[in-house]
Amino acid sequence: MLFFICAAICGSVYAGQGREAWKLETQGGRLVLLKEYRTWIGQYEALRKDAVVKQQWSLFTQAWAEEVMDCIFAGWPSRRINGSCRSPAAIEGSKYSQGSCSAQEMQCQPLLFGEGVCAPMSSHEEKQSVFSNCNRNFHKSERSLSDVLAEVKSMNREQELLALFDFVDRICTEGAQKTTGMCRRLEQVASSLKASRAPGSSEIEVDTSVVARLSVINDAARAAGHAPVDCDPSQGVRMAVHDSASQFSRNPVTLPDFVRERSREVACIGGTQGYRSHTYCAGDTEKTSAGFSFRHGDGPFRDIQFVSTDGSRDGTHLYFHDGISELDSHNGKSMMFLLPRLGLPQAVENGSEVTITLTTGEEVVMDKDTGMIIRGALQEGPFSTIMDRFLRPPPNVSYTGRGISIRVDHRFDYPTAPGGDATAEVRQGDRVCQVPRARLWDADGRLLAETDAAMVSVLNTACPASASQRRFSIEGIP
Repeated sequence: MLFFICAAICGSVYAGQGREAWKLETQGGRLVLLKEYRTWIGQYEALRKDAVVKQQWSLFTQAWAEEVMDCIFAGWPSRRINGSCRSPAAIEGSKYSQGSCSAQEMQCQPLLFGEGVCAPMSSHEEKQSVFSNCNRNFHKSERSLSDVLAEVKSMNREQELLALFDFVDRICTEGAQKTTGMCRRLEQVASSLKASRAPGSSEIEVDTSVVARLSVINDAARAAGHAPVDCDPSQGVRMAVHDSASQFSRNPVTLPDFVRERSREVACIGGTQGYRSHTYCAGDTEKTSAGFSFRHGDGPFRDIQFVSTDGSRDGTHLYFHDGISELDSHNGKSMMFLLPRLGLPQAVENGSEVTITLTTGEEVVMDKDTGMIIRGALQEGPFSTIMDRFLRPPPNVSYTGRGISIRVDHRFDYPTAPGGDATAEVRQGDRVCQVPRARLWDADGRLLAETDAAMVSVLNTACPASASQRRFSIEGIP
């Protein structure tokens, strides 16, 4: 399978920052590294479409270029010919393997995507977008980075993965590219992980030091035009969970009961007045509240919506939309259902602030003028400016309350519709797991479990708690 010329030399003579951090890290830290290097390679390959960047990012020293490959194609080290990075299948010494892929496809780098992920290679456009297609097909395969890492270990290919890290690190140490945001982010992440595992550091010191350095890492991330490094490296961009004791009001708003359990299958038309949304459904003569919607930003924009479709329990959820492109398919979207569902969300104004009481009884304070979250059970981070729709992270908005959040992401149609992510992320506190989307929604995007108790039962069956974990529960909330 993969390896490139002088792998032993790379591992001994040139030991990169990723390799050094890997030696000190546990499973979580290694997932961070795998994700960061895979993301870097995807961004690097996207840059090779630009003629100016092509030249800048091929500045290996002459000796290095003669010993090994000098560019990356679909995650495979390859060679640049006449200014263009060629498919590794055509390069002698690349050690590329076709695997189970057809003659019109190529195998995506197994060290980054796992065995058997293929990408089309018939047209020039497909060749230019091969990494994006690898990423897309990886998500379709319903595998995770944890699965890739486990496969690498089971096949004893860890040293090959570290050699690939070395290859990337060498690119970041040669020429002008070492000062770019992409390379600075890798350096910051690797340095932070290495420092947190330095001899003499206790586990408590490790946790504290990592959190303290997140601001430094995220500064580098934002400088590179990316969302912050997440707290759970295998699950997408998310923020830390905070103590939510202060997220309940001392004078709580009574949530009105849902009008119906399931939304009617009827045509509805909607509208907004300020931040308040409403609908007329099935010939209604009076408008019905449909929730609250806040938008901020002009170029890139973010919608944060508190949706209550048809006053129904199953149609009440949160909806996030990060718009970065005029092409809707390039934008990031997420739906989030919160448990428990105690009643319809409500809004109370206080000057320029709007306090939204969620279905859990917790509150989120929004700025009525800017549309941004001020405080409460939701937090938001900066936009990602990555234009590639297959590399863009989902909207950087997180639930930080005591309840259970069920989140599914998408980049084109409604997130729970066919074509969305194959799994939904379920979180409560610091516990996270992935549940197949088909266990939660039917083919029309409707929730299968009608009651909260039934939903919690499904979650605990799909994600059984280990001996050290607590089962998902909504008891005592609020």
